[in-house]
This record gives sequence, C-alpha cells and structure tokens, in this order.
Amino acid sequence: PPLARPRCEQSLAFAERYWWLADPLLSDTVNERHDAHYERIVRRVLHEAFPTDGRFHWLPQRGADAVTRMLLRYGWPEASVWGGKSEDVSHSSWLRGHDSDEQPPYTTFEYARNRVQTGPNPLAIERPFAAPDSAWQLADPDDGRGRDAWWPQEHFRRYRPLVQLPGYQASMLRRSDHARLDVAADLDSVLLRPLGARASAVLLTSGAPGQIVRVDSAVARAGSTLRTSGLIDTAPTVLALELRAAEATGIDARTRFGITPPPTLQSMRAGEVAVSDPVLLDAPTDATELSLRGEATLDRMLGTTRIRRADRARLGVYWESYGFSAEEPVTVNVRIERREEVGAIARIGMLLRLKSDPNSTVDISWREPDIARRVRVVPGPVLTHIRTVVLDIASLADGRYELVVGVARAGQEPVIGRRVFELVR
Repeated sequence: PPLARPRCEQSLAFAERYWWLADPLLSDTVNERHDAHYERIVRRVLHEAFPTDGRFHWLPQRGADAVTRMLLRYGWPEASVWGGKSEDVSHSSWLRGHDSDEQPPYTTFEYARNRVQTGPNPLAIERPFAAPDSAWQLADPDDGRGRDAWWPQEHFRRYRPLVQLPGYQASMLRRSDHARLDVAADLDSVLLRPLGARASAVLLTSGAPGQIVRVDSAVARAGSTLRTSGLIDTAPTVLALELRAAEATGIDARTRFGITPPPTLQSMRAGEVAVSDPVLLDAPTDATELSLRGEATLDRMLGTTRIRRADRARLGVYWESYGFSAEEPVTVNVRIERREEVGAIARIGMLLRLKSDPNSTVDISWREPDIARRVRVVPGPVLTHIRTVVLDIASLADGRYELVVGVARAGQEPVIGRRVFELVR
C-alpha cells in the first residue's frame, strides 16, 4: 500500500543511523556490534527449530517472545542458575493460579560484567551533534550511585576490553576556511595501563553513516598525555578519539561526543568580532606567565578538565580573539565563577552573614594596548590575537568552576568564551 513505503524507508533510515552511532570503533573497518546482532539472529533461528533446547523454551505459548527479545538485546547469557525443585514448585503454583502454563525448570540468566554498551542513548540518536560523551556511555558511570543504578540499554562482549577515556579536553579555534581541532587526553589512570608503552591513537570525525574523516593519528603511551590536532570542516559532526593497544592482550579505549565547530574567519562580516573558548594549559608551579609561541603554545594543553589539587597550584589559559585591529583599545577580562548548588539552610546562613557564599567570583581585568602584557597578533584578512595568562588556583576550594574570558571594545558588550573545569583532591 502507498503508506507502507514511507514507514519502511523511515525504518531503514533509523537502522542505518543507529548502527552508525553504535559502532564500537569508527576507526575499525568492521562494525563489531552490528555483526554481533546478526550472529544472535542466526543463532536464535537455529535454536527455534526445537521446542526446547535444555535452557530456553521456544514455543510462543511458553514465553519464546520474551526470550527472543532478551537474546537479541543482550546476547546469550554466560550461565543459567536454577533455584532447585522447591523453587520450581513455587513458580508453577503461582502460574497455575494465574491460568498460565507451567514452565519448569525456572532459571535466571546471568551475564558477565565484562560487557559494554555501545548503543547510543535517545539523545544521541535524535541529536548526535549535540550529544555529550555520556550519551555513548560504555559501562556503569563512576558517579557514586553504585552499579545497581545503571541499567544498560543493550550490551555485548567484545573479543577484548573496550574502556571509556576517563578524561580529555577539546578545543576548536577559527581558521581561514576551516576550524582547528585539538583534543588532549590524560592516559595516567589505572584503567588505561593495559594500553602499554605503545598504542595507536586516531582522531576522527563522522558527519553521517559511512562518512569518516581521519583528522590526526599519534602514538599513545600509558602514563602520558596524548595530544592530537588537525583542521576540520565547520559543519556539526561526531568527534571520536580512539586508542588501540599494540599487544593482543591489551585494550581499546575511546571517547565520543557531538561538536559544532565555530564559523571560519572568511565567513566573518566586516566589523564583526569573536573570541574562542579558553584552553587549559600546564603551568609550572612558579610560573607567572607562559611564552607565546603561537599555536605551538597548545603543546602544553591539559588532557583533562578535572584537575587534582595535588598536581598543580597554577593554571595556564590560552585563548584567541578575532576581528579586533592591531592597536585597538580593548578591555580584557578573565573571570572564574564557582558553580555549586546552595541549599536553603546555607542561603539562610549567608543572609545572616554566618556563612560565606561558596559561589564567589575571581575577576581580573586590564586594558590593552599594555606594554606589560604580551599579545601575539597573527596577520590575515581577519586579525587573530593570541593571549595567555597564568592563574593561581591554590586558594580555590574544591568544586565545579566556569572560566570565562572576554574582550570588549570601548562602550560595547564583550564577546566571551567559556570553559567548565573541576577542582578535586
């Protein structure tokens, strides 16, 4: 019928989109999760030739539909657990009381924990270019809720472990007809030790099924900071950083999220100005400023936005502004704002001046041109100003912060960039 074709086309388009986003490693030529799905279908068809196979009932009236759904979603369980004859008697009695067929023996199906979920959540399916890394969560998140709080949508067991990169920092900067993409990741967690002394890393983007662009490749070493960069188109896309250990007994690791790169410099209108989001840099403990080496300054890019207090007392910041003339008077502002929820009791204490506001602000401003401050100007049809600053964060309390940088012409509102980071013990 005429109405069947749109529904069929929509289903095919959804399936193509789902399997694209569910691919465990976009750098692999084979979609392992897709293959696992069809292996389950074939295995189910083979077993359905019998009414029972010793573990499952395959007759529709005996629950085959529920079994099929479970197996297609989660695969074959590692083990079946039988509660004994007394458990069978109890379950059969309950079924008889509800006019249902008895189905002994009654077993539970157990799955090993070394499985991963690669299927994207609904947000990633609907808006993949706006989805954070949590939309592609591989395993139960380490957020203190406990394992029982996380229920996978689906999962499968790979031929070797696949883990999520626990930390990274991504930056996008305007260039003439592209955007410069930088992604850094700390590889010093216990989780990543099986990467070994030499693993391959690839930075890539994917804007649609079958469209994969390799941006950069590098050698990754456990215990170090991996830094990758390259030029990309400015269309929204899915970004992926993927690592594969050289040893057969090693692991694979990845992070994946949607991005919308900034417009190009060529697309800026006459008189238009803009500023990039700030980039967090490694700064020596005794540093008061960092040398301006243009893009090479990004070689100091931190591989995480979750900063351990014991690791650093100072924080370097890099950012760029676009469209301002070389000697134009501007006001530059750097602000750190704490973003913590304040309860009712704490708010009362603040009103009575018995408790300080945890969301206090650190604010630094100056005017340029200023001979005391170094600014690097990159010539071109649209001038780019590169700035760095070193911030003392030793006195900041643990918590979540937003770093805001702004540049403003006289009498005008500033253009601003933002970066959220967290201080932990």
